[in-house]
Amino acid sequence: MRLAPVCAVSLLLLAGCVTTSSAIDRAPAPPPKVVERGPLLWKATRGPLTAYLFGTIHLAPPDFRLDRAVERAFAEAQELMVEVDLTPEEEQALQQQTSKLGMLPPGESLGALLSTADREALEALCVDLKLAPSAVDRMRPWLAELSLEYAAAQRSSARFRLSEQHGLDRRLLTASRARGTPIRSLETGAFQLSLFQGGTAEEQLASLTRTLRTTREGTQLRDLIKAYTDGDAEGVDALAREGTDAPLLARAFERVITDRNRTMFEAVMKALVAGKLPLVAVGAAHLVGRGGLVERFQHAGFEVRRVAAEGPGALYVPPWHTVREEGFSASFPGVPVRQVTPIPGGGSALTLVRPSGEHAYSVEASRIPNLGGQPLARRSAVLRSVADAIAKGRAVDDLSPLTWLGEPALRVRASGGTPTVRLDAIVFTRGDVLYVVRTASTAASLTDTDRADFTRFIDGVKLEPRAGTREPESPVGRPAD
Repeated sequence: MRLAPVCAVSLLLLAGCVTTSSAIDRAPAPPPKVVERGPLLWKATRGPLTAYLFGTIHLAPPDFRLDRAVERAFAEAQELMVEVDLTPEEEQALQQQTSKLGMLPPGESLGALLSTADREALEALCVDLKLAPSAVDRMRPWLAELSLEYAAAQRSSARFRLSEQHGLDRRLLTASRARGTPIRSLETGAFQLSLFQGGTAEEQLASLTRTLRTTREGTQLRDLIKAYTDGDAEGVDALAREGTDAPLLARAFERVITDRNRTMFEAVMKALVAGKLPLVAVGAAHLVGRGGLVERFQHAGFEVRRVAAEGPGALYVPPWHTVREEGFSASFPGVPVRQVTPIPGGGSALTLVRPSGEHAYSVEASRIPNLGGQPLARRSAVLRSVADAIAKGRAVDDLSPLTWLGEPALRVRASGGTPTVRLDAIVFTRGDVLYVVRTASTAASLTDTDRADFTRFIDGVKLEPRAGTREPESPVGRPAD
């Protein structure tokens, strides 16, 4: 879960700034059309040079299966090329940079740049998406648009059980690391951020105004998922270009999609000349239509053919990563970010956090001098104080004592805030260490898979046995006596 809208960069690049919908349930289904079915996968060959081009979606349900043709291309490839592959630390730095660069100077407001009608539409949409209008009013137009798009995508995705964690590019990255396949980024996170920051003020305002008018009325997310699963390359291209006829929006499309296609093509050609056989897995909008990678390879003299479907293949499930620290271990759905900060009085706080789509998993271990020597009543007061701080500003759904890993603990479940966050945390102490095991989610609703992952994470936290004692047989807590 990345509460700042940095991951909207990847959402918007999915199909050329396709706007998402908060009205999916209200809109009629589009009429059926005859299309070439199968994965958006092409094989480009010219003499000894070969590349596979695979159009991905950055959001997908957990049970979406890659076609066997894609898995066969992946097995044959010597290198995986993606738009960008960020470490958790790089993701965090990009999020911070996004927030820093996306704010207006003191004394300026976004509302002052909009017409009265657009300002009222912005305020209404913020309320509808549960964003604080006052916070969005401090943003530059491009960051406000990303925030709105991200919030709308989060809500709309709940109906389809979509998440970034199960996006097809992320699955291929996971499989590449497991197999040892080299990974190459075609771009950097800073470059993708510059795409939005770099537009003129007029372009940014025109794009934001379009978003204000289409986010509540359009059906692009639903239509895009249908076009993609149907293998409808023409439909994906049409959705990517929808609403870009105006000159200002046409220039934005050129910068965000067409210009990048050119640099991506050049990077792939360098890999081919170096003797590599790559699988190029990028957002589907970069492959299809005028100026797409398929057309560029054709113009470069390659024979480019669409690869036929072979049927559902194996399911790539992101592997869990076990981290062992002094005194405890924990398993995360991916590699967590590790931070250590000092505590006044000589202690220290270790935090492990793993953002995963609209969810986050964290373990905090704070070493507080002489905590273990305090009376039970004092330690209980510390637990209650921490639990209250976790739930602050949110409705408390549960606050109950229990025994956790053989230690007295408090469990707190709370929800609320802007955006709405569901929290589930267990707070306990052992010796001089205060532990907080926590899951958080901004998803509009939780799937059975989400709940299973949360349970697996919490139950997977284990403490090192005390000297001369045996570790509890199960980490599952039970109500305190």
